Amino acid sequence: MTRLPHAARLLVALFGLALVAGAWWIVTAPSRDLEITHLRAGHGGALPLTHVQLPPAAPEGTAAPVRGGVPGVLIAHGFGASRRIMLGYAYRLAYAGYGVMLWDFAGHGANRRPLDESRDALQENVDAALAALIDREGIDPGRIAIVGHSMGSGAAMRAGTRRPDVFAAVVAISPTGALFTEAVPRNLFLQAGSLEPRFAANAERLLAEAGGTEESKGAFAAGAARAMEIVPGVEHMTILFSDRGQQSVVDWLDRAFAVERDGIPAYTDRRALLYALHFVGWLLTAWAAGPYVRRLVPHGAGRGAAGAPAIRARWWIASMIGAPFLATGALAAIAVVVPVAELGGMLVAGAAALWFLVFGLIWLVVGFRPSRPRLASIVLGAGLFALLWLAAGLMSQHVALQWILIPSRLARWPVVALAMLPWQLAAGYAQAKASLRYRVGLYLAYTLPILAALAIAGLTVNGLFFLTLVLPALPVAFAATALLGGIADDPWAYAVGNALFLGWLVVAIFPLA
Repeated sequence: MTRLPHAARLLVALFGLALVAGAWWIVTAPSRDLEITHLRAGHGGALPLTHVQLPPAAPEGTAAPVRGGVPGVLIAHGFGASRRIMLGYAYRLAYAGYGVMLWDFAGHGANRRPLDESRDALQENVDAALAALIDREGIDPGRIAIVGHSMGSGAAMRAGTRRPDVFAAVVAISPTGALFTEAVPRNLFLQAGSLEPRFAANAERLLAEAGGTEESKGAFAAGAARAMEIVPGVEHMTILFSDRGQQSVVDWLDRAFAVERDGIPAYTDRRALLYALHFVGWLLTAWAAGPYVRRLVPHGAGRGAAGAPAIRARWWIASMIGAPFLATGALAAIAVVVPVAELGGMLVAGAAALWFLVFGLIWLVVGFRPSRPRLASIVLGAGLFALLWLAAGLMSQHVALQWILIPSRLARWPVVALAMLPWQLAAGYAQAKASLRYRVGLYLAYTLPILAALAIAGLTVNGLFFLTLVLPALPVAFAATALLGGIADDPWAYAVGNALFLGWLVVAIFPLA
C-alpha cells in the first residue's frame, strides 16, 4: 500500500476530501431549512443562546407554523457539555413545528461566567432563556415545555416545580435529583439509557415519587401525566444521539400540547455518523499525503538522547501499564492536602491535566531516553495539530462541543497541553517506525490501563466523578491522535501535535470554576 503510484494516492486524497465535503453539506442542512439565531441574555449578555424554529414559509414536507404561535421548548444540557450536544433534539423539535431555545449554563461552552452549581444559579440561566424564548416572534407563551439532560434535568424539574403555571410539560433525560409532588411538575416524562444503571434507577425512584405511570388523555389535559422510558443500548452520552429517545420526547410533547400530525417526516439525527465519515475522509487524505510528509522528518528522529536507543529495554512496557495507577495514587494523595476538583480555575480539567502529567513523566523517564526536539519536528507537530483541529475537532461544533474557545479557556490551553506532552512523547517513541498492527496493539495496551486508573480516580477522589462519565469518549480521542499522529512517524512531532490537540479538547469540555 505504501508503494501506490502518485495518481492512486491523488485519487484516495480526492475521495477523502469528497467525504469531508459531503459530511459538512449534510450536517449543516438544518441551517438551510430552519431559522437559527444566536443571541445573548443575562447579566452583561454573558448567557449565549441559540433559537431554532421553522421560518414562516416552511420547507415542503415539514410542519407548517400554527396561527397564534407555536409551542416553545427550552432545552438544558448536562454538566461538562454545551448547548451544541442538544442540537439533535432542537432540530427534531423544530422540524416538528416547535420553537426551541438552547443555552450554555454558566461555566460551560461559550458562557464566560464561572459555574455556580447552586440551584438558584442554574435557575437564573433558565429564567433568562425562558424570557428570551417568550420574547421571540411566533412563540405561544401559553404552551411552553422544558427538556433537560443530567445536570440540566435537575434544572428542568426544578423549573417545572417552581413554575407550573408556565411549563406545561417537563422531560428529564438521565435524571438527577429533584423535589416534587404528584401534582407538579406537569406532564413529567423521565428517560434513561439501559447502560447507565445509576440514572435508570433514579428515574424509577422519581417516577414512584411522582405518583407512578399515568398516560390517559385526561391526565395530559390536567397536567398529571407521568411516564418513564429506558432506551436500550445507550449510556449517559450516547442517549443524546438515540433516534428512539429523541422521537419519544417529540411524541410526549405532542400529547402534552394535543398536537396531531400526519405524515410529517421527522428529522433524523445522523450527526455522530457524519462526524465519523468526516474524520475518515481526513484520515484517507492524510494517509495519501503520508510519504510526502515523512520526507520532512529529520534523519534519526526515532533515536534517543546522544544517538542512543530511545527505548530502555523492557522497562517502558512495565511503566506504561503501571504508571496510570501510580498517577491515580499520587492524585489521591495530593487531594488529601489540596482540593484538586477546581485546580487551575476549571472543574476536573486541572486534576485531569495533573494526572496525565504524572502518568506521562513516569512512563517517559522510566522507559525512554528522549532526544532534544528539532525545529523541523516542532513545525511538523504544529501541522499535525492543525490537521487534528480540523479533522477531529471543528465538526464537533455541530455535534457536541463549543470547539471555538472563548478567551478564558484559550488562556488555559498552553498549560494543559504542556501537561499532556510527556505521555504523548513516550507514546511517540514507543511506536516510532512501527507497523500499523503494532500501533493498534500499543493503542489498546495504553488505553485500557488509562481508562481503569481514571475510573478509580473518578470514583475515589472527591469532586472527580464526572471523569467516569467522559471515559467512553477517551478511546475515540486517543484513536484520533494515534491514527493521524502516525502519519508523521516522528516522536516529537507526534507529541507536540497530539498534546496541543488533547489540551484543547480538555479545555473545551470542562466547566470554568
